[in-house]
Amino acid sequence: MRRIRLAVPLIGLAMFVGATVPAAPVHANSGLPVCAGFMDNPHVSVGAGGVIAKGRWICDPGVTNLTYTLTFYLCPRVPTGGQESWPAEGCTDASPPTNGAVPGPVPGQTYTGYVPNSPAPAAHGTGYWVGANVYQSWAGTILVTYPEVDSNAVYISA
Repeated sequence: MRRIRLAVPLIGLAMFVGATVPAAPVHANSGLPVCAGFMDNPHVSVGAGGVIAKGRWICDPGVTNLTYTLTFYLCPRVPTGGQESWPAEGCTDASPPTNGAVPGPVPGQTYTGYVPNSPAPAAHGTGYWVGANVYQSWAGTILVTYPEVDSNAVYISA
């Protein structure tokens, strides 16, 4: 169930002053530089001693900042919607979210984030594990994208 959701595009460029965030992001097809995000499927990590998932990003030249939140859930069955519906489907948080930022990402370089985030221990349990990667990329003061990328739901007992 890998999908990418992009917010509604703005007409023209959204600008902000100081800490004021634009009402909506500029669509990824705006011609501005963006980051591509991915969410690896949850898996058992021998090194971490339990279940983890990884978010990954690769950015275009001109991206000035990348921010992200990785979330991780354990579900009794394969969830049918996006992460906003997972709690209603009986899914529980498997770990605290991982929040991160990459100021001035190097174009073409892959950046990786983990959930649970080290030094937190890896997660344990039996069921369908699923992760979400919600990220923002910035070109100067313009918020270019705000997609959610979900992993596939994977049955693991650990």
